[in-house]
Formats: sequence, C-alpha cells, structure tokens
Amino acid sequence: MALVAILEDDERRRAAFLTYLEGHEVQLFNRAPRMLAWLKEHLSECTLISLDNDLFLVDEGSEGASEDPGEGREVADWLGEQTPACPVLVHSSNHMAAYSIRNSLHFGGWEQARVTPFSDLDWVELSWAPKVRAILAGEFVPDPFE
Repeated sequence: MALVAILEDDERRRAAFLTYLEGHEVQLFNRAPRMLAWLKEHLSECTLISLDNDLFLVDEGSEGASEDPGEGREVADWLGEQTPACPVLVHSSNHMAAYSIRNSLHFGGWEQARVTPFSDLDWVELSWAPKVRAILAGEFVPDPFE
C-alpha cells in the first residue's frame, strides 16, 4: 500500500486529493512543522510527498490556531538535506516559492514535478491526479528543472 504525505491547508483541496487516493494510506498536514516532525520518523516509508507552500492560520476557535503554519519551503529545505526517498509533487500557485522548493529538491537529488493550481479545483483532476497515478504506478517521469 502506498503512503502519501500531503502538506495542504485548504479543506476543499484536501477533500479533492483524497478522492484520488482511495485504497492508499494518506497523511495530511496543514502545518509545515507537524509534517517535518512526522517525516523525521516516516520518510523512508513514503511513496509520494505533495507540497503546497503558502499555509494560513486556521480559524481562531480551532485547535492549533496560534501555531505558526510555516511554509512548504521549510519542508523542501529539510528534504533537500536527506537521502531521496520518493518523488515530490509541488502544488503551489506561488511561482517564486514553487521554484525555490524545486531548487532545494533538485540540488538534493530528489525526483520532482510541479502542478499549478487553476480553475478552482479542476486542476486536481486534470493535473495533480494524473501525476499521482503515474507515481503510484511506478511510471513517473520527473519534470525537467530549469
């Protein structure tokens, strides 16, 4: 069974991702520090990591509302210092941050690709899900990094 770790704070995106990951173990994180703590114990088990960059605070009444959400770049910087374990899919609409994330991963030797969100959630089905299916089927071709 594949183990997929996803950093994403938007509940609608998280729900959309899960529709394409039925039958797989999924760990969802809305805070970079929480994902980092988990990855330090489970990185070698991961089949895929998917990273957003810009994370926002949850509603004031929610658990962890005062906790700094961090950024996907923090996770990528840490990953870049680790032995590559699985492909990483960057799904951030922040172009500069996505480039920075991919840069850290590239120089760390990680296979990676990027999808750019567009048209509400249509991109999940049209861009993200096909790359995820390819990765989970062992047919992943990394995007060139320029």
